[in-house]
Amino acid sequence: MTQLNQQLLLPEVAQSVQQAVKQAQSSTSEQQMQQAQQAVQQAHQQLQSIQPSTLQEQQQLEQLQQDVQKAYQKLQLESQQLLQAQQLVQTENQHLQQAQQQLKKEQQDVQQAQQEFQQAQAIATAYQNSHQP
Repeated sequence: MTQLNQQLLLPEVAQSVQQAVKQAQSSTSEQQMQQAQQAVQQAHQQLQSIQPSTLQEQQQLEQLQQDVQKAYQKLQLESQQLLQAQQLVQTENQHLQQAQQQLKKEQQDVQQAQQEFQQAQAIATAYQNSHQP
């Protein structure tokens, strides 16, 4: 690649990195995080293809690499937080299912107790009626 082409490429890559960082900072859903991660990886690959020819370009390139690294770390953290949230939801769902099963069992126990009470009441009424003068 010629030096002129690289000089023209650096601002484009810088813009690409900034967009990737912005996307990483604003991602809230799993799909957005995956898209942001792809953008960050693409920006990283673009940075690898640039060979700076001046100290200023080298400094700019290093800053962009740091920005990409920070964006990647942020995405990793968000990914961990999302995974923890998903695990928490799964645990809460299990607790809810257990509570629903317990409630169903208790409702069945109440119905059985009501039936037994009605049977006992019927027996008592029949006994009372049979022993009345």
